[in-house]
Amino acid sequence: MQERPNRWQTLKKPLLAFAVSGILLYLVFRKVEIDAVVTNLRNAKLNWFLAATIAFAFQGLCASWRWHMMQKLTKASTHLFATIRLFFISVALAFIPGGHAVADVVKSAIASKWFGVNLPRLIASAPLDRMLGIIGLGVFCGGALGLAALKGVVSIDDTKQSQMIDLRILFVLIAGGIIGFVILLKWRPQGNHPIFQFYNAFADGFTEVFRSPKIAIPGITLGVVVQCFSAAIYFFCLRSITDVDANWLQMIWVFPVIAAAATAPSVAGLGVREATAIALLTGIFEIPEEDAAAMSFLSVGVNLVWVAFGALLLLVEQLQQKKARMQRTLEKDTKSTISVIIPTLNEADELPETLSRLRKISEVSEIVVGDGG
Repeated sequence: MQERPNRWQTLKKPLLAFAVSGILLYLVFRKVEIDAVVTNLRNAKLNWFLAATIAFAFQGLCASWRWHMMQKLTKASTHLFATIRLFFISVALAFIPGGHAVADVVKSAIASKWFGVNLPRLIASAPLDRMLGIIGLGVFCGGALGLAALKGVVSIDDTKQSQMIDLRILFVLIAGGIIGFVILLKWRPQGNHPIFQFYNAFADGFTEVFRSPKIAIPGITLGVVVQCFSAAIYFFCLRSITDVDANWLQMIWVFPVIAAAATAPSVAGLGVREATAIALLTGIFEIPEEDAAAMSFLSVGVNLVWVAFGALLLLVEQLQQKKARMQRTLEKDTKSTISVIIPTLNEADELPETLSRLRKISEVSEIVVGDGG
């Protein structure tokens, strides 16, 4: 008898997400007046909001292309247009409590069901895609921070050396990274277990990315471009809200950090996004707290536009898949109920052999002979 799933195990992640969002939103609104945030949202400039919405679309197209590249590496690729549709469907899935990790698994399961690709291999393409995204984030933020340092916004204070990470911890992290790197390059478990299939597909893809600049460079480049569009979304949202005269080029590195923080366990990043935006934009660039909070909520509005689009895509795809299954069933039923009508005249000698051959055809369910002699 199959054991019923534990209800607590099912509800643990959603409850944790709601708890994180609730606590952080409470702390945010202890500092910021809700009325001021609502007023900012009402006075938001529509043209900048539309620009942010369009930037999200281009971000999605680039992210879809990158994910499609990783699907090819794990030998579980759908066609590119299907990957784009699945990406925007995953935007809707990621909005529910559980976040991007759950959305990656669910969208892979949907793609496997719809297009017949190997599920463990398809799931393995998601962390490879995320890996390139993290590298792209590092490259983008590194370049933006370098630019900010040249402008004098970020500097190294010798008095803060005591706050640097303990060298022993750094050594452990580096050693662990090297060990993990070697394992991914060298070790491949044998067997057809789904976990082994997932690991081997991921490890093979990782090795291919590491050894092939033709794959790594386009993948990382797409990762950087995705971060550029991510920064543009928050930049446009902030321009829609605030009238503060700021040096936008100097603060551009902050926006991908806010976007990365929003992927933490929460309800669509609510609370995490606002707290991070206030900490960085207000703490470093003196953007008013109500402006930083309103920018965050406006970015959620942009996300909701594409959540609705992804949900609509999911509904349309499900209807099309259902229609295709019904058509295949109809064709199968039609093939299995063929009736054969034979008009004859003086064919008594030939009929037995003809009928014998017809009866060997599985699709033939009825034979009618009309004898005119």
